[in-house]
Amino acid sequence: MLLKEFDSLKQVADSWDAVLPKDHHLQSKDLLIFEDSAFEGLKFQYLFIYSEGKAAPAAVAYFQLVHFQSHNYDAPLFHNPILNFVEQKVMKNGFHIIFCGNLFRVDAPGIYMNSVVISKTEVMSTLQQYFTSRKKAHAIVLKDWPNSDSNEMMKEYDFHMWPDDLTMKMALAPEWKNFEAYAAALKHKYAQRVRKACRKFQTINITELNLNDLTFYCDQIEKLFHEVVSRQVIRMIIPGKEYFIQMKKTQGDKFRIFAFFSNKELIAFSSHIVCDDIWEMHFIGMDYTKNEKYWLYFNLMYHAVEQAIIGRKKWLELGRTARQVKAIMGGMPVYFNSYVRIKGVLVNSLVKIFAQRFNKKAGKDWLTRNPYK
Repeated sequence: MLLKEFDSLKQVADSWDAVLPKDHHLQSKDLLIFEDSAFEGLKFQYLFIYSEGKAAPAAVAYFQLVHFQSHNYDAPLFHNPILNFVEQKVMKNGFHIIFCGNLFRVDAPGIYMNSVVISKTEVMSTLQQYFTSRKKAHAIVLKDWPNSDSNEMMKEYDFHMWPDDLTMKMALAPEWKNFEAYAAALKHKYAQRVRKACRKFQTINITELNLNDLTFYCDQIEKLFHEVVSRQVIRMIIPGKEYFIQMKKTQGDKFRIFAFFSNKELIAFSSHIVCDDIWEMHFIGMDYTKNEKYWLYFNLMYHAVEQAIIGRKKWLELGRTARQVKAIMGGMPVYFNSYVRIKGVLVNSLVKIFAQRFNKKAGKDWLTRNPYK
């Protein structure tokens, strides 16, 4: 097996796209958004995998290379002076993590193969060569991996399943013609919450932003987004304003962004990716000093429900965080197979601590929520 590596897709975009089906999520027009957005601590790599005796690539693999440091998590982990000192020393250099997949999207594996030409075993063996060559990598994550691959096969390559990797997804009943129909389907206490949230939002002006609007408000949008990011336990990627602009330039009407104003002051925004049957809630931002007064978070969620219903979608993708709120709305967990390989006792210990903190914040109460009548 032969592989070719590239640090940028720009010079080989046509060859890359030729391997993929039309409108596949790994098409170059989508991936180049990330290259053009210039993220701090995030690089990319693209692999062409060739079968023996074949001139055309049989598979492609996409990697996001994260340099994980203190700004990527809710530091510090330790308040004990000695442990805190060690943490600072370790995180000064940080860790290097290879993600095969797209951290910006849900259900977006980083591998595509022509199964007629090449087998999964051949692809994994070739990826193993690549991973072995990445000496600096402390962890490798195969994100949103195909369910057909068995745990036993992955263990042969020293990968272990990441537990409880899930997103929250909401089914939209076909009889819901408007938001009021959704609210009417809820049990009394959940419908009351909707009505209370809507009352708090009566004075808020909602405007969809075009590219010119987005460019005008991009600094404020970046600030509001970072308010949300700063409260997350882990933030692998931290997009800036350029990302939102590149998304709108490239995706057009498939990328929708709404601004929420109070007396002409921008206090929140929400962004969405529109697919065939799915309305995907993407990144949001808000002024947390206004959250209690206007119930911003709940209202951003309910606005997404309304837009998905208006768009006649079957599903609303809500993402991986804030499971309690999303379960209250009607979201249900959808589990993914993601696999991880970790190098070194220290990194393994820190990963366990990060996972414990994330799961503690996520809680378990959301599992028992059923808001529907």
